[in-house]
Amino acid sequence: MYRKIMLVLVAALLVVVLVLMSPFRIPEAETIVQPGEAITLDLGSIVEDKGCKEYPGIADLVIAKEKTKIMLKAEGEVTGDLKVAANAIVQIGNVTILMPCAYYNIESCVRIMMIIPGYDEPLEISKGTYPVSVKICWLKESGNGTLKLKLKVIEQESS
Repeated sequence: MYRKIMLVLVAALLVVVLVLMSPFRIPEAETIVQPGEAITLDLGSIVEDKGCKEYPGIADLVIAKEKTKIMLKAEGEVTGDLKVAANAIVQIGNVTILMPCAYYNIESCVRIMMIIPGYDEPLEISKGTYPVSVKICWLKESGNGTLKLKLKVIEQESS
């Protein structure tokens, strides 16, 4: 009797472990970000002349106020003699914020000439927790090195 009970318990534990490790499960964000904080993305060594890297569910953005306005700002850090331009596409809940020329250390970066809410002007957002996904695309002009981007959430008071 004891062996049967142990066998059932081990089988049940194995099923729970397999379900938790399932690739079909939606991963939870490991990082919680609030206005004033940043998400750091290490793209590593940039070898290809152009490419993209995706960070699905990289963080959860927590807005504590009933209504607030946010903007995203990017800062970059390169090592070596890498010359690169990077664009970002940030998904916050069901809102997509395009960030053309989010970071560049080349002579110029050509971008669409329109005002983008959340990037060029504040975007109003309500209280809640929003999943954040990011896609970074780059175009390497020359050199070799690594690229690290920091996306900062800037808060402005809602009127």
